[in-house]
Amino acid sequence: MADIKTIYVTLWTKDIEDGETNGNVYAGIGGREFYIDSSEDYNDFERGDKRTYILGEMPNSVPSNSTHNIRPEYCDPRKPYLLKTENLGKFPVYIRFDEIKVGQDYWALEYAEINVNPNTDNITYNALAGNDYLWLTNLWGNIVFLSIVNRPT
Repeated sequence: MADIKTIYVTLWTKDIEDGETNGNVYAGIGGREFYIDSSEDYNDFERGDKRTYILGEMPNSVPSNSTHNIRPEYCDPRKPYLLKTENLGKFPVYIRFDEIKVGQDYWALEYAEINVNPNTDNITYNALAGNDYLWLTNLWGNIVFLSIVNRPT
């Protein structure tokens, strides 16, 4: 198996009234949790937003809707310890939403995908593929678990 050097986290916010959020979003993989937020001047998780966040090493080619090296001091799968692909099956893979004001902040998540080492191993997890979406809130549930869809042998 391999070292995890790059993780893509793709999140789509549903284009419906009040679908956007200012809450905090986290991606859990390999026993770690990463805070997902652009380090540039960008208002994340707005209505209809479709964005890919790149954690760790910057690959040669990146998705056009990506945010590069978000919070590298905290969101690098190589630091403070190196994550390994052989440990991925030992932990759940998920997206977690945390409201700023409990009961007053919601998020309509339309799609979630996490791709590990996209240019080499291409291990992919996703949730909500299709025409569905979930309202996430601390009151109704704030975690979406992703299922593996591609793991090379």
